[in-house]
Amino acid sequence: MDFVLFAFTGLSFALSLAVVLLKRTASTQHDDLHAIQSAHQRPTLRFGGLAVFATFVMALLIEPTRANPHIFLNLVCVLPVLAVGFAEDAGWRIAPHWRLFAAIIGSLLAIFVCGAVIERLGFLRMDFVLEQQVVAVLLTVLALTGVTHSFNLLDGLHGLCGFTAIIVAVALAVISSKGGQNEIGLVLALLVAALVGFLMVNFPRGLLFLGDAGATGIGFILASSAVHLLQVMPNLSPWAVALVFFWPIADTLWTITRRMSRRTAAMRPDRMHFHHVVMRAFEILVLRKKNRAVSNPVATAVLLPFIATPSIVGVLFCERDDLALIATLFFATFFLLGYRALVRAAKHRVRVVFVSAPRSNAPLGGRGGGAE
Repeated sequence: MDFVLFAFTGLSFALSLAVVLLKRTASTQHDDLHAIQSAHQRPTLRFGGLAVFATFVMALLIEPTRANPHIFLNLVCVLPVLAVGFAEDAGWRIAPHWRLFAAIIGSLLAIFVCGAVIERLGFLRMDFVLEQQVVAVLLTVLALTGVTHSFNLLDGLHGLCGFTAIIVAVALAVISSKGGQNEIGLVLALLVAALVGFLMVNFPRGLLFLGDAGATGIGFILASSAVHLLQVMPNLSPWAVALVFFWPIADTLWTITRRMSRRTAAMRPDRMHFHHVVMRAFEILVLRKKNRAVSNPVATAVLLPFIATPSIVGVLFCERDDLALIATLFFATFFLLGYRALVRAAKHRVRVVFVSAPRSNAPLGGRGGGAE
């Protein structure tokens, strides 16, 4: 099995490298450098998801007897998400509400084709609420759609989305092995192999991005796998699953809260995600200059332990609703305090430089010189 995983990692790397080498003849209509949330310095193709999913599908076809049948149905359900994502990656301007609509359609397909429905909350004996089928369906659509798009929000720094997906996939694989669901563990291992091959090209230099299709498609597969685990493992805590997905969920919820508090559109892009703040703070506090070739991958490396820790705790507390809930509240508090501390530190440094340095030489300052 180890040799098979290495082989698929090599295949994913080869496909990813082929996409990079074909860059000169490929369309580059998508001008990411001028996007508000841009964190890179050169035009980069966003077809890494094509290499990952091509490898993933081939792996499932080669290992069909050991892969859980539900994953093939999930591949059908993810098609709307992939189609809209690839259109965006190819240069078509797809409005955010259409991408959201595609995720909702995929979620409804997962519910009615795969039977993926969240049936318990694991909180203060509130599971009776989900006895109402409409409520259970709405909660499942919200969860699947939210997690799907949360991974797309992470696709801003080199390696961040890919490494986060690997952390989540490994955590779910470990949980599945604890519950005797080895088939799901195999599927997740194949996905990890495909992601590792892609990351060899994506990190640290960012030669290829996952793109909307890759990020949202992977997010959907991971989210639907988690819902399936909740169904087949009656002792699995929903809060432990939330811990496994903690970082993308927390970043998404905080982004929505932050934008609504400023009375801006919830789906309007900006550069105030946690990873953007870390990158900008590193430039201000350490580098003392803007150098995205360094700050971009360094920010990813700095964040990885904080992304992995809640997932590890989720694995440890996978059958304890009470401890998993307490841990979720703890990490949520840490997330908010850490975010605010970084923003304050960066802004304070900018003010100091702006006040002490000659006005013409101030590299950062003024109204727009804080953390992005």
